[in-house]
Amino acid sequence: MNTSNINALKEGLKNSLKYSLSNGLKNGVAAIIERLQSEKNTCWLTHTQVEKILRRDKDFAGKCLRKMNLSGLDFSHSKLYEADLSHANLRETNLKFADLQKAILLGARLIKADLRDADLREADLEYADLSEANLNKVDLRKANLSGANLSQANLNLADLRGANLAESDLVIGFSCGITVLIKANLNNAYISHADFKNADLSYANLSGADLKYADLSGANLSHANLSGTDLSHANLAGAKLSHAIMGGANLTYANLSLADLSHTRLTYANIVRTNLRRADLTSANLHGSKIIEAKISSADFFDANLAGATIMNVHTDRALNFNHAKNLQKVKSLV
Repeated sequence: MNTSNINALKEGLKNSLKYSLSNGLKNGVAAIIERLQSEKNTCWLTHTQVEKILRRDKDFAGKCLRKMNLSGLDFSHSKLYEADLSHANLRETNLKFADLQKAILLGARLIKADLRDADLREADLEYADLSEANLNKVDLRKANLSGANLSQANLNLADLRGANLAESDLVIGFSCGITVLIKANLNNAYISHADFKNADLSYANLSGADLKYADLSGANLSHANLSGTDLSHANLAGAKLSHAIMGGANLTYANLSLADLSHTRLTYANIVRTNLRRADLTSANLHGSKIIEAKISSADFFDANLAGATIMNVHTDRALNFNHAKNLQKVKSLV
């Protein structure tokens, strides 16, 4: 190949490459512009647009309100189905009767927000701050509240069936009234001093939860998982705990008077200075548990399993059917 042919080939390749790069760059830029335009039209909203929609039809379904400051605005009765409100500031925002089904509220700030009667089914509220929020009659079925802060929140008459509250914070001042928490996941949640009076927590997972000083009087905890749960000083008077799993639970100073503990698994539980007056412990499994200085007058131990239990400073003669408990001969210490 002579020199002129080589130069011609080089020039041709150069022009070809220039053309390809030019078209590729143009196409790339066009694609980016198109995507940004699409996001602008279908996702991101300006504050002006938000205000216009609030005045018009309050329809924010599928819209992107991510990281926006919406504090104090009136979103009552708004359509926020599948809206993206992650990390948005919704402090003291009015969200009464709002449709927030499947909405993304990841890390959102909902401090003192009014969510009465709102629909939050399957919403993602992971790590959201709901402290002091009003969640009266809110529908939170199958919602994700893992890591959320619910301290001093009002969840009276709320429906949390199937909700995930793992590692959430529901400390001092939390009130739920007759809340439905059937099958709710409260694994390792911080719920000390919380008010769960008459709440339905049947089949709920409360394993490893901190329930110190909590008020669970009259609550339904049947079939619930309370293994390793700290219930010291908790009020469980009249609670339904039938068939619950309470292995390794700390019941020191807890009030379980009149509680239904029939068929409950209390293996290796700490029952120290616990009030068990008139409690029903028929067929309960107390294997390896420590029953020390507990008050058991009129408590029914019929067919309860006491194998390996440590019983000290307890007036067993005041209990009902204590002599009909199983494995009394295998009790470690009976004073």
